[in-house]
Amino acid sequence: LNRDERAHAMLLILNELLRIGNVNAEKRRIKSLNQEAILSNQRNVIDTNAIDWLCEDIYSNTVHSRTAKLLIAEKFEKIYEVCTRCMSTNRTVSCQIILLEILPRLLSFQNILEADNDNYEGCAVEPSSVFTYVLSLTNKHPQSLATLGLFILDKPQQLRARIPQLLGVIQQMLQSAINKRKASDENVFTCLTLVVRALDVNIENDIRNLLPLLFATGLSKGLIDVTYEIMVCIPSLKTDVQDGLLKELCQLLMNRKLPNKLDPPSSPPIPSGPVQVTNVAVTKLALAALAKFDFQRHALQMFIKYIAHVSISLLLLLVLLLHYDICCSYLKLEVN
Repeated sequence: LNRDERAHAMLLILNELLRIGNVNAEKRRIKSLNQEAILSNQRNVIDTNAIDWLCEDIYSNTVHSRTAKLLIAEKFEKIYEVCTRCMSTNRTVSCQIILLEILPRLLSFQNILEADNDNYEGCAVEPSSVFTYVLSLTNKHPQSLATLGLFILDKPQQLRARIPQLLGVIQQMLQSAINKRKASDENVFTCLTLVVRALDVNIENDIRNLLPLLFATGLSKGLIDVTYEIMVCIPSLKTDVQDGLLKELCQLLMNRKLPNKLDPPSSPPIPSGPVQVTNVAVTKLALAALAKFDFQRHALQMFIKYIAHVSISLLLLLVLLLHYDICCSYLKLEVN
């Protein structure tokens, strides 16, 4: 093994120790990254296709090890030194990826120790230094944005001064995706969701300025997640979020622009033919968003009237969407 391979093997072992040595932080991490549903899935090779079983995504279950916790607390300074050395000297992709897993776990470890613990002071990590390192990897590894979000969620006050820099990177990535007419990386929305959750009203102005760019990316699961978090954590932006989403939903579901608030109420135009669904996944997201967000009554009435005009077409749409889900489930069972 060469030096990089030895370093990678060492980092893998340290990552596993940190994972099982802090179960509370691990549960919080899983919840923050929207992996709760996957966590409960039990993998069983019996009566399944072996190739599919080997190729499917793996999400580790949470495990608590008191031995690992004590060992980390005792050797924390050495572990931190090893990780710091790898951050400054190792440029291989495999080591950088595993460091993105290790650093949030390293940063949060001190939180589980009592202040009077003999090892408490020795388990401190300088948040700004690890933040700077991970921020430098955003162009190379988009998943580093999720790591930065976990940093902010764990140390919001210590990293408050770095928020403008992070939001600048997010803005550049969103604008780049819009210019290239491609979907924004989900890690961008994950990071922004965690930042909003951690700092709520403290970043109201920054988020307000970012909203037009967010809506310009188009409807996606990431957009729905982050805008819902904004609506919950920053109530003063609720109207801005709802207006932006209504524009998207009007265009997607009714193929028309959102009427001006000052215009007199009017019935939506009756479509000349059956409603054509060109993107099933996005249409399902749009319908789900209508139910999830607390839209005002007059806005919902517009959609209800439209549905009344095209009830047969939309009923067919809902049947097709249900049929689509059933077929996918059936095919999965047949393959296995």
